[in-house]
Amino acid sequence: MKKIMDSLILAMSMFTTCPLPRREYDSSSLSYMMAFFPLTGLYIAAIGAAVYYLSAWLEISSILRAALILLALIAASGGIHLDGFADAADAFFSRRDAEKMLEIMHDVHLGAFAVLALFSVLLLQFAALQSILTGAEQRLMAAAFILPVFSRSLSGLYSISLPSARSDGMHYDYRQKSSGTVRSILIAFLLLSSGGIILFAHYSGVITVVLAALLSWFFARFSLRKFAGATGDLAGFLLVLLETTALLTLALSHSLPAWF
Repeated sequence: MKKIMDSLILAMSMFTTCPLPRREYDSSSLSYMMAFFPLTGLYIAAIGAAVYYLSAWLEISSILRAALILLALIAASGGIHLDGFADAADAFFSRRDAEKMLEIMHDVHLGAFAVLALFSVLLLQFAALQSILTGAEQRLMAAAFILPVFSRSLSGLYSISLPSARSDGMHYDYRQKSSGTVRSILIAFLLLSSGGIILFAHYSGVITVVLAALLSWFFARFSLRKFAGATGDLAGFLLVLLETTALLTLALSHSLPAWF
């Protein structure tokens, strides 16, 4: 039981800004950490939903509400997935060989490509949220707030299913410790969150889930072919890619109702 609680606290303190005691990870607490990764998404979604309802009560304009919700989601997560996304974007746009790309991802400095990639995805996420808010369909916002759980379920499965591209680092450590139980828990979270998205978003929810599954599969194949495995930065890149694509799909379901 202590191992499970340690894994939960480690996941929440590492992947969110939830005010919990900060813990250094060790081999025992890594055992179930990824099983709780979707729960960190639940916390992030709760913060975003609170800002959504508060801004509605204050009758704030949709464009400002979208900005506040997006900032709340980023603040609740601590932006660790965006950091991974930026590092991976720098590596991809460098067009170097796999070994050099892994070195670039490991570098703590951000390059111009990382800044451009971050600006682009945040702009797209903001525009998608603003479009959903303008449509005044609460069911689509409900689906959007399930996305942090959904994307972390897929990203978590990606992380534990692929071998580590490096022989050290956190991904290597928790990949070695993850078990079939962790995989089963992640699949359960994935099925529940997929069902919730489809329940609220209807046909566009089906498209969102299927598209996300395909993106995850193709990205996993790419990671194996290019890097012979995964890294934490690649998992962060996939997470951001999934959330951005899903938000755009939900936004388009409002803009193009005849298609959905």
